Amino acid sequence: MLLRELTIENIQSYTHETIDFEDGETLIYGKNGAGKSTIFRSVFGGLFPQSGKHEIGADFNLADFVRHNEDQGRIELTFEAGGQDYTVEWVIDADGSTDSCELQSEALTEPVSGVRKVENTISQDLLGMDASSFVSSVYVQQGDIARLVHADEDTRKEILDGLLGLSRVDDLIDRAVKARREAKNKRDEAKNRLAEARDQLDDLPDKDTLQAEIAELSEQIDEKAAEIEGYEDDIEEIDEQLEDWREQLETVDDLKDDREELADELEEKRGEYESLGEDLEEAKENKETAEQQQTEARERISELDNAIDTYDLSSVEAAEAALEDIESELSDEQEEKAGIDADLRNAKQEVERLEGEKDEREEDLDDVEGEFEQLEEDLEAEREEKERLESEIAEAEDEAEAAVDEVRARTADLPVPEDAALETLRDDEIPDARDDLADEREELGNKIGRLQTKEEQLSDLGDDGICPVCGAEHEGGHTADGQSVEQALTDTQSDIEDLHEKRERLSEQRDALSDLREDVNNALAKQEAVEDLEDDLEDIQEEIERLEGELEDQEAAVEEAKEELEAAREELADAQDSVEELEGDLEEVENQIEELQGIKEPVEEACEKYEKIEDLAGDIDQYEQDIEHAREMRRKLLEDIDDLEDEIEEIDDELADIDVEDLESDIEEYEGYREAAAEEKETAEEEHETLVQERADKNAALNTVEQQEERVETLTEQKEWGDTVVEDINDIIAGYEDVKTQPTQGERRTAERLHERSLQRPVPEPELRRRSHRPRLHNQPRDQRWRPHEARSHERGREHSRQSRATRRRLPPCGETRWLRGRPSPTVHPR
Repeated sequence: MLLRELTIENIQSYTHETIDFEDGETLIYGKNGAGKSTIFRSVFGGLFPQSGKHEIGADFNLADFVRHNEDQGRIELTFEAGGQDYTVEWVIDADGSTDSCELQSEALTEPVSGVRKVENTISQDLLGMDASSFVSSVYVQQGDIARLVHADEDTRKEILDGLLGLSRVDDLIDRAVKARREAKNKRDEAKNRLAEARDQLDDLPDKDTLQAEIAELSEQIDEKAAEIEGYEDDIEEIDEQLEDWREQLETVDDLKDDREELADELEEKRGEYESLGEDLEEAKENKETAEQQQTEARERISELDNAIDTYDLSSVEAAEAALEDIESELSDEQEEKAGIDADLRNAKQEVERLEGEKDEREEDLDDVEGEFEQLEEDLEAEREEKERLESEIAEAEDEAEAAVDEVRARTADLPVPEDAALETLRDDEIPDARDDLADEREELGNKIGRLQTKEEQLSDLGDDGICPVCGAEHEGGHTADGQSVEQALTDTQSDIEDLHEKRERLSEQRDALSDLREDVNNALAKQEAVEDLEDDLEDIQEEIERLEGELEDQEAAVEEAKEELEAAREELADAQDSVEELEGDLEEVENQIEELQGIKEPVEEACEKYEKIEDLAGDIDQYEQDIEHAREMRRKLLEDIDDLEDEIEEIDDELADIDVEDLESDIEEYEGYREAAAEEKETAEEEHETLVQERADKNAALNTVEQQEERVETLTEQKEWGDTVVEDINDIIAGYEDVKTQPTQGERRTAERLHERSLQRPVPEPELRRRSHRPRLHNQPRDQRWRPHEARSHERGREHSRQSRATRRRLPPCGETRWLRGRPSPTVHPR
């Protein structure tokens, strides 16, 4: 990988800068703060935009990377990889988020967008290393060189191990040893299973014998199938002849059905002819009846006309005119009656309404007087309650003052201000004081623990002066400061007792603070009780004032209710007089309507008789038409009856030409032939099925033999795979040990590349193949059968061998680095 060009806009101290990287090494120098690290980080960010912050350092913040007071910063890096130029453009917003990130090149089918996709494409497809490997092998951060120069030997080794990643080599060797142990276990397991499979294969039948028996059974099956096919042809010919004869019998049945249908139709036509004769006689009788009813209606009209003197009923027009006059007069009278009814209903409703209103006024007066009395009682009760609350408030104020005085007295001996408000004491001062005491108690507990450890060490210090912890010798039983062990032990025990006493005093103060908080809560509760009582007193006073005002309003309401009741009684008397007058008018109208109804009934009867005469005339005309129609239909039915008798005669002649008994005899004979052929066919099919089952059993046995052979082959591959994997892992371990022995940069990269590629290249472990369910033709030669797993197994073995050889070739000679191709990468060394 070679750097070509870097352009940065609004990145830290740079507004716009373009740097061209020539062939060979590039040195960038300048004073502190000149922007060397910014160029350094821009190159790294262009290659690894997602991992930049994590790999450069915790103090690297993308939001600080954008120039102050600018909305965005832009990094554009062009580099060469694999002979192709690639350009990364990364735009960063002022808040540190990525606005856009895109990788472009003629070698790509389309641009790659997004920080994750861009970094993955560069690290995996172009560089062959991730951000962590780049930092360890190429990217030396500011400060690492200075620390390396001025460090001692151990610190310098720690820095180099961190830069080179040599501490991972031991971990890789351990993992490789575990993998080798697992591969050996699988190899030994495959070896044992292989011996068992070979023994089982020896116990199975001979494969060639099974194949010969299967071939012979196949020939017998084909012969029996041909015999079954012959029987099927005979049965088919018999079925065709039987179908022809049965069709002839069906024709006879159809003719019989047709004759029966024609006979039924002939009988139906004859019945219709007789029915029409009856209808003809009935129509004649109905006509005579209608003519008689017309005569009777005319005689009744004459009687009604003679009975009524005021109206003329001699003709239909006169009768209808008389009826129209009577109905007009009735309508007028009924309208007048309806109006009187409506007025009477309204008057009665008004009376009911006024009676109800009078009752309501009486009830309202009772309610208003009752409310007046209730208000007087409520007002007296509220005045008594006011006196009681004033007495309770005086007592509660005395209790609250006493509780506050007690709190102030207790704060004098505790680490809280005496003049603080009660709420401040409860919510802030007391909790803070308790937290301070808890911290101090915890610190005393830690000191006590350290002194107790010292006490134990001094107690364990023997007469020989040998320290049981570090093994150092203390001459004469004295400590390092010259004090005797006994004196040091006594002083330590005294210090422990003092600390315990001080810790106990802190506990007492903490308990006292808890009690004080309860006293504060009690005082606050008493103060709140006084405030609640005062609020209640204020509410009572407002209620007394409200009741006094309502009492005055209610007294006026009583007088108003009495006046309204008197007015309602007077209005009710007027409404009752109106009802009596309307009832007299209604009686006169009803008498007139009754008189007109008595005249209307005979006039209506006369009109109905005239209408009946007209209807009967229409009925007589219809009866005459029915008589003529019945005579015409009887003539047509006679013609249809003659035609049906001719058709029945033709069907009888056709049935006489067919011998049904001969057809039935032939059908019965051929059905016997068919039954015999079917039995022979069934016997042949049973024999064929027996042969097929026997061949299937042989095939199953042959499949078992071949499966066992495949199992032996698979287990052989597993054993060989185990040998190969153990050998490959031995080579890997040897390579790791060489890297550990000579930790050069090239070998470190080689070891990392070897480990990463070993992880990326999973060595396939052969598994015991399951038999495919796809059918196999066992009479074919073995090399022509469908066995795709053999090809896969052979190819897998060749691939495994290629990968093993490639793994052994990947270790380069000592000191040689093949990670980057072409010219060495530009190295940036800030001064």
